[in-house]
Amino acid sequence: MLGAGLGVMSIPLSDTAVAGPPEELAGTASGMFKVTSMLGGAFGVAVTVAVQQGVETNQAVDRAKAAGLSDADAQQLGNAVTDSKLASQILASVDQATQDAITAAFRDVQAVGTGRAIALSGLLALLAGLALPLVWRLRARN
Repeated sequence: MLGAGLGVMSIPLSDTAVAGPPEELAGTASGMFKVTSMLGGAFGVAVTVAVQQGVETNQAVDRAKAAGLSDADAQQLGNAVTDSKLASQILASVDQATQDAITAAFRDVQAVGTGRAIALSGLLALLAGLALPLVWRLRARN
């Protein structure tokens, strides 16, 4: 899905970015496009990871509270979802059956967090795709 989206969007985006300036500024326009593309990608990854970690932590805390843990223990377990050292300490302090249950819960929580982050990314990509024709129409008028 990602590869298809990049393939469909790359040529029109780069054409739009570098077609407007005069020929002598084509290199500058191309460089600016690449810089903003890389920054946008880095920002997108950072936002996606932040959303994923936030969702995972909240899901873990909610599940821990539903399982009867105190608020403090639930918060510690929620923090362990994104802190592997803390997770290892918690897992080392409990029996094997509890380790298995916590590990399974962590996997479920990670799946929910990843799914929601991907859904958000897809929604943003869809919105950007819908906005592009508007940008192209405005460019064509000028």
